[in-house]
Amino acid sequence: MTIDALATLVNPTSCLPRLKAEPDAAHVHSALLHLSRLYSPQSLSKDERNILVASDAEYAASSYQDALDSAKVDGSERRYAMDWLTRLIASGLYWIDEARDHISADDLLDLAGRILGGTASLEEAGAISREFRFPLKDPILFSEEAATLIPSALSSQPIEIVLRDDPLPPSNTQSEANTQSSTGSSQDAAAAVGVQTWGASIVVSDVLVRYPALFHRGLASQSHLSDRRLRIAELGAGTGLLGMVAARMLQQTNGAADVVLTDYHQQVLKNLEHNVGQNFGSAVQQIEPPRKVSVSVEHLDWLEMHHEILQGVVDNDRPKFDLLLLADVIYAPEHALWIRSSIEALLRKPINDQDEALSPRAHIIMAVRGTGKFEGLFQTVEDAFKPRVQASALPSLSDSCTDTPMDTMPGTPALAPEFATAMNSKATAQHSHELHIRMSAFSLQQPRASMERSELTILKRRKLDKRASVGRDDEQEYLWFEIGWSPCISTCNT
Repeated sequence: MTIDALATLVNPTSCLPRLKAEPDAAHVHSALLHLSRLYSPQSLSKDERNILVASDAEYAASSYQDALDSAKVDGSERRYAMDWLTRLIASGLYWIDEARDHISADDLLDLAGRILGGTASLEEAGAISREFRFPLKDPILFSEEAATLIPSALSSQPIEIVLRDDPLPPSNTQSEANTQSSTGSSQDAAAAVGVQTWGASIVVSDVLVRYPALFHRGLASQSHLSDRRLRIAELGAGTGLLGMVAARMLQQTNGAADVVLTDYHQQVLKNLEHNVGQNFGSAVQQIEPPRKVSVSVEHLDWLEMHHEILQGVVDNDRPKFDLLLLADVIYAPEHALWIRSSIEALLRKPINDQDEALSPRAHIIMAVRGTGKFEGLFQTVEDAFKPRVQASALPSLSDSCTDTPMDTMPGTPALAPEFATAMNSKATAQHSHELHIRMSAFSLQQPRASMERSELTILKRRKLDKRASVGRDDEQEYLWFEIGWSPCISTCNT
């Protein structure tokens, strides 16, 4: 079945019967069960849930579930469905004949009321619950021969994660991201889109479950780690899907690991803690007895770490990680530089005689968008991880009067005060281009701290195909950058 056909099948605007046509009880009942599936599954009785499960079996393909997920988060579809329910209840279903249809109008109206009431409480809470099951039934294909060289490590038990997607904060409120500056609260909303689950994290989670060794050998086998626990962090975790998939996979393979999910915005962190608690239990429960796989949530400010690196600040007590995961976290040219500095501060340096396959790794996965303000942002990753050169060869940034655009997006901290001059105007295309040039030059400055004869570099580049009904329509494909330490080239300071 085509994507359009599936959308027609599940979208309320196309699948709900027209009430003016006085549909029979069977069609009304089927429509009500479908709306409960989308918006209020908790409102169904056990018998009603069994009917729904039986009807879903006809459409077992993952593409059908993707279509359902798209309908759930579509605001216009939701509004239409709520209006349809309201009109149905107001009609009283006067045309339903219980003797003929074997179901009473009162029973149908009761079900409609339960669905509408359950949906109202969900909207009041402002959250949508989403269930993910990996591996996806239709495999994600990508042009990488390593996938054929490294055998799939699928467990007989699927990976199941339940997430709460929160709404964006209202644009008429203030929060911790903007009370310290003159930034409008729309910036707060832009920074908080981490409360939504984005396409790249879904796509790469499927690859992680199928081929964990492509991310780190310790995910597939911990036999070479001795008694050491694998340390994993997700940066810009958002709803935490990718990091929690890794944690669940290690649980099921009896691995030992500490998984830390990090983000900046307070609403994102609150939602992230909820998701971790729902899937792994609260942090209190993880204290006694110690769990083989622990999952925790921490605040992390990329810009602060970027400043530390540029100033040569070395925090020897900061915990290091074997694996860093980043999915769909770059929405402005400067983000790639902040991320490089964060990886530099957090990624453990490899042991000299260590097996190369067990060396620490960072993986950045981002959507390629062909149009709009995010077009070409993948190039900022390439620029950020270029080999560093001597700072003396660079022009002074103080000579430039170019303002810095403030139109940033997901899960990123408010920009530094020195960038505040452009707060009240939207960046033009030329403006963004000039910023890109400045930030590229900025990335080449050599930090004062020693790099111990090694530096970060892009080790591999891969492409992941876009999956039908996953992600935004403007996403063409996904780029996957594998980052690691490599010996410092001759241009490095000695």
